[in-house]
Amino acid sequence: MPRTKLTPQGDDEIRFFSETDMNTKNPGTVGSSYPAWYLKAQLRFLNTNIDNEERELKSDNIPPQNIPIKRAKIKKMKDRLEAILEAKENLKPNRDRLSTIIDELSGKLSDVMYRRSDEAKGLVNPEDIVEHWSTPCIEISGELAKVAVTNGMKVKKSGSGGLINEIDAGKLWKFSRAALNEDTNLERLRRD
Repeated sequence: MPRTKLTPQGDDEIRFFSETDMNTKNPGTVGSSYPAWYLKAQLRFLNTNIDNEERELKSDNIPPQNIPIKRAKIKKMKDRLEAILEAKENLKPNRDRLSTIIDELSGKLSDVMYRRSDEAKGLVNPEDIVEHWSTPCIEISGELAKVAVTNGMKVKKSGSGGLINEIDAGKLWKFSRAALNEDTNLERLRRD
């Protein structure tokens, strides 16, 4: 997957990705398809690792010369966890704008997704699905186009807004719902 560069963030911009999501080998590019705060299993894993390292530090099984190394490791993990949680917290002032993103994309995503009944009957052309995934086909407003570009997504200019592909539209919808602690399953948009 090609890494995309993020645009500089202004005070009023919605940024789903934070410094913890950046690619260390290619600065200024996103190192993941999803923000760290979105991945609950990885957050639990990080919390578990912190707990295990602290428990090991409290035990008397560590040689005294390794204690400073262990403390530094724990501090680094805690700092990372705090930065991840802060990135999600920074989205809270934008609740209304996130709701607008969800509202704008819900109907448009539903329109491009094939009906369940068509899939069950085998009437879906896989080439059409791939085209929706890779070709900009969903028209979005200028405000949403700005959010997409800010988060490293490709937007094709169109009128006052732009066009994005189904994958990126789905990610914006998922990230917005996750930031509001709502269900992120895109299948809820699929018509019967």
